[in-house]
Amino acid sequence: MKTRLSAETEIYQSKFSPIRTCFITQQVSGHLLSGLTAKQSLLFASRFKNAQASGADHEAVARKWLTELGLEGAANTKVEYCSGGERQRLALGLELTSTEMPNLALIDEPTSNLDSYSAETVIRVLRRLTRVHPLAIVVTIHQPTVEVLQKFEHLYVLARGGVCIYSGGSTSEQMEQHLSSSSATAVSSSSDQSNSPIEVLIRHSCSGAEDRTVQRLVARSNLQWSSSNAWQLSQEAQLTPDGVQRNRTRFSLYSVYVAFLRYSVAFRQHLWKEYLLISANYLFYGVAIPLFYDRRMASLTGCINLESDFNVLCSRDAQGVEVVFQLLNNFKYSFFFANFFMIFVLLQQALSFHKDLEVFTNEHRNGWISCGSFYLTKSIFELLPLLPTILLYVYLGNIYEAVLPGIYWNIVLLFIITAVTFQSQGQIFAILSRGNISMILILSVSVFLFSVLLSNFLLLASRLSAFYLWLSNFAITRFIFEGFMLLQYGFGRCGANEIQVILHVMKLTDDEYYHCILMLLFNLVLYRCIAFYLFYSKFNPVENRRERLARIEKHRKNALKVVNIF
Repeated sequence: MKTRLSAETEIYQSKFSPIRTCFITQQVSGHLLSGLTAKQSLLFASRFKNAQASGADHEAVARKWLTELGLEGAANTKVEYCSGGERQRLALGLELTSTEMPNLALIDEPTSNLDSYSAETVIRVLRRLTRVHPLAIVVTIHQPTVEVLQKFEHLYVLARGGVCIYSGGSTSEQMEQHLSSSSATAVSSSSDQSNSPIEVLIRHSCSGAEDRTVQRLVARSNLQWSSSNAWQLSQEAQLTPDGVQRNRTRFSLYSVYVAFLRYSVAFRQHLWKEYLLISANYLFYGVAIPLFYDRRMASLTGCINLESDFNVLCSRDAQGVEVVFQLLNNFKYSFFFANFFMIFVLLQQALSFHKDLEVFTNEHRNGWISCGSFYLTKSIFELLPLLPTILLYVYLGNIYEAVLPGIYWNIVLLFIITAVTFQSQGQIFAILSRGNISMILILSVSVFLFSVLLSNFLLLASRLSAFYLWLSNFAITRFIFEGFMLLQYGFGRCGANEIQVILHVMKLTDDEYYHCILMLLFNLVLYRCIAFYLFYSKFNPVENRRERLARIEKHRKNALKVVNIF
């Protein structure tokens, strides 16, 4: 947002070469798609980044970076089994596969959670890359060792508040001289690790911008920097008050093709186990739920002739009680059979979308893929394994086929439309949760339970108030349940002089079935549009440069007020 900077910060960009940035986060797993090998990851990265470069040899690109990054031994190792250092180097290698390489790489904590050997290996590779390629690498390290720091060409030590208390070389002599000239804490012995210059600087940095010693270090650092760099800055760069602009990538069907191909490879090598387990869960429920009910209830029509059958149905003898009991059981079975499946779909789609959002966020930030390309690929790919699951689930739980031949395919149609609608709803919850899995679960379950109240099951829709009746038009559970009941009991199952008691109580007629289909399609389009709008606006915010500049200036003024108070 360009506001978490010190009040004095100014951003300059080169007048002569445009900045092409890439950013590697501390959680490097968010850059790597599980199931792919190191070589496959580089191949697909090259395909994404060189989409406009005709004749690019992706295989050669992958081999080149495996060699330069020292990853030849891990070429055929899946990324989830690579070591921390290998994953860190691979994440950077993915960004360098473009024929038009980035010239500025920003890496957050590349040595965190690594042993000393792996940390030094990572930094050594980074240093070699800057010497071989026209590439500047900016790295943040919170707990540096002297050995690691000495491999950098330039150090910036920042105190709380974003102020720079040291800018210079990485040798102990240079840092000691800076401390001495700033009248900061003296260094008693360079051999004492706890009292080395870098340790002294880090201890001062914890004090914050209001500390007097920190202010002296800042003043000395600014003076030293200005004397050696101010002229070059004025000649080669220009002030950019609103900061560096975002990477933007256009939608393309080629990106959709590459993304789909990548998911297919990951599915074949890794994800199939996860999807198989999920499908087994669905099918277990499809087998289990009919065992709790008597299948003979499907043969009851629930039709009554007011002249002859009314007394039989409503009498309190054993026959009347059994008929009513079986009709009520079928009523409950229909609801549970349809909607318990859908709550699993909702949760699975929300969690699956959430899982891949981190990888997409990093790739989109670094200019790999557009929002539209990712969203289309992800939506289609998640539905494909769900379709055979729906076919099997409906087959296992369909107790009506012997009584109503052909009802199977109508139930399948209802399930597919509803599942796609719940997929959109799950995506909305994944986006709104901001990466919090607990929030996804709370939103999904809460909204689903509320829609159950509006589904014409626990509460009859005809008895709802006007507001809740209107709200029930957006309850997906209502229309799959009503459509399912109409398939069983409507369309001429009762005679000319008969009425079907359940449909009569629910206020449903045969024409309502087509209304249910239309309302499901309406909700599908509605929730899909909402999901994509939220997704697109989150990752492609409409930025007014003047408004952003005003926001930055306001933040700086507030920061200066705080500093002046101290």
